[in-house]
Amino acid sequence: MESVLFSPKTKEEVKLLEKLAKQMRIKITILNDEDKEDAALLRAMLTGRTGKQVSKEEIIKALS
Repeated sequence: MESVLFSPKTKEEVKLLEKLAKQMRIKITILNDEDKEDAALLRAMLTGRTGKQVSKEEIIKALS
């Protein structure tokens, strides 16, 4: 099943979306800023994953 992500701008919008989800019997999970950062970091790590080993020197060279 697919998921939908909303980014409300106010607490009132959050409460309205929570109420609507409850009425529709849809599970809701509220993410804080740290949760969103973790998800973005995981997505970046999975995107950059190649499966090959990289030496410390190669990393330092790439960052320079």
